[in-house]
Amino acid sequence: MTNTSLIELNLEFSKYIEALESGGGELSPELEDQLITIEQAIIQKADSAHWVLAKLEAEAEFFKSQADRLIKFSKVCQNAHERLKDRIKVAVQASPDNIIQGETVAFKLRNNPGSVVIVDESKVPKEYLETVITTKVNKKQAKEDLQAGIPVPGLRLEIGQSLQITRPSKGALK
Repeated sequence: MTNTSLIELNLEFSKYIEALESGGGELSPELEDQLITIEQAIIQKADSAHWVLAKLEAEAEFFKSQADRLIKFSKVCQNAHERLKDRIKVAVQASPDNIIQGETVAFKLRNNPGSVVIVDESKVPKEYLETVITTKVNKKQAKEDLQAGIPVPGLRLEIGQSLQITRPSKGALK
């Protein structure tokens, strides 16, 4: 039963219960051996699953911390890049012919296409305005009403489940 999944072990346990019920609740030596084998396999599988969960959680935390560190370093590089570009731009603007020529590169200025800047939105003619309307559901109020038994058309209260991992004391496993 070492390669058996927890789901398969639970099915085996269900079969054991059915066999026990069909035998009138009498525990034969074979059923007792089967119970011990299933219980030991479930305990081993649960411990193994916990170990894997803990390992995956630790790895996820490690990689997240590395990602956070790399994102911060990326921002530092982006900021340094922008500062250097700004300094080069100022230097090019100060040069007599608006160009700085190196052996493998040249820096010069070019005009970008125009962009619209809003100076006073209240003076903009209506044909240039767009109306954007957004609505959202007040989930907090809806949840309170649904929990109080008040039906809300188009909404329902969904109760999910999450896995709770506890570490019972040694004798509490059975």
